[in-house]
Amino acid sequence: MHDDRTEMLPAVRAEDGPAPGGEASPGRRRVSRRAWLTAAAVAGVLAVTAGGIALTWTGTGSGGPRAEGPAAGQTAEVKRTDLSQQKSLSGTLGFGAPATVKGRGMGTVTWLPKTGATLDRGGQLARVDDRPVTVFRGGMPLYRTLGAPVVSGSTPAAGSTPAAGSTPAAGSTPAPGNTRGPQDTGKPGATPRPTEPAGSDAAVGEVAGPGTKGADVRLLEENLYALGYHDFGRPDETLTDATVTAIKRWQKSQGMREPTGRVAPGDVAVLPGKVRVGEIKAHLGDSATEDLMVVTGTDRVVTVPMAVNDLNLASRGNKVTVTLPGGRSAQGKVAEVGTVATGGGGNGKDGQGGGSGGGDQGDSGEQAKVRVTVALDDPSAAGGLDGAQVTVDFASERRDGVLAVPVGALVALREGGYALQLPAAAGTKPQLVPVTTGMFAKGLVEVSGPGVKDGMKVVSTA
Repeated sequence: MHDDRTEMLPAVRAEDGPAPGGEASPGRRRVSRRAWLTAAAVAGVLAVTAGGIALTWTGTGSGGPRAEGPAAGQTAEVKRTDLSQQKSLSGTLGFGAPATVKGRGMGTVTWLPKTGATLDRGGQLARVDDRPVTVFRGGMPLYRTLGAPVVSGSTPAAGSTPAAGSTPAAGSTPAPGNTRGPQDTGKPGATPRPTEPAGSDAAVGEVAGPGTKGADVRLLEENLYALGYHDFGRPDETLTDATVTAIKRWQKSQGMREPTGRVAPGDVAVLPGKVRVGEIKAHLGDSATEDLMVVTGTDRVVTVPMAVNDLNLASRGNKVTVTLPGGRSAQGKVAEVGTVATGGGGNGKDGQGGGSGGGDQGDSGEQAKVRVTVALDDPSAAGGLDGAQVTVDFASERRDGVLAVPVGALVALREGGYALQLPAAAGTKPQLVPVTTGMFAKGLVEVSGPGVKDGMKVVSTA
């Protein structure tokens, strides 16, 4: 009489078994043709879903010798974890999308910061005719002169707000109000030499004075307020005499001997926030109306050109894993998904790499792509790298907080389905716990069932 036994085969490999009906290799039992076909079929299914695993199998034995199973004491633990199937895409580590800053005032560039410098509200973007161009924060540029009307009979001088000050150290940002010209080297950040102070007023056109309303007034007051000048109360869209007073106090702090009480578009550079100087484009002596520099964000981020067909992987806030040069990994989140697709049109010459499947494609088969920005949870994880090619793993499917075991712990049942085998003493019949399988990912498989508990020990081949 035959009895049902639990049998286990090692990982199925082409060289492990003889041809059906042949002699078993030394140290192995003969396995029937039917058993080999059954094992091969199951192994093929698991190889597709799990990329190749150690196979456990139950069949009908005849009381003969058993196949060798996991080594004694070789166990794994059921753990609650997050599983995800991933798609890997190439990205670039850097400081984010670059933006060009253009000068807006008349005059000559006399000082520029160094590449890598950080610029923020209240600091100096550059100096024009040796007068500071101050950084403001906001979402729109100033487009008109705001503040006190020009007094009739005054003699305006070309340029912006004049000031007096001291000679800065080499490579440093000049102190507000410094009145020095460029050194003969003409290099950004070089130590300037003394010159005579400039005129007493700015060349301005029509001035929008007290009573003026607009979003630019709010922007001006918000920046003055953030810098500590609160004469007008809370910022709003109406320019008042109190706003003019605040402007004069701010100008005095900048070293201006005779504050004008007005701000022209060329006096400030409105930026979206703190920025890093990525590249200096202007030279000392250039016109202040030219491109001055290229700026980026201050934190290291990863940019990924993603095909439009893959954008479902990149919802804002989605977790990703970034593989850095040297194999180090860093965790991050999708911070921004662009709204403009490039490439993929016409003959595809502007595309950014190949793609497959449908979507907007050019004649070359390239897909249109959108810039996706990934923020690192810990920017310092990039070490001293300012730029590098990296790999970003996006989760195509995710299961959070599920119970999982190594795929080698699965036992395929003769009647169908899977089970987990509990450790048992030598000579005793193995105890199986039926399970339902879910996602396979990175050598783990999601399992569930009435008898499955977090921390439970099970027999495993790996």
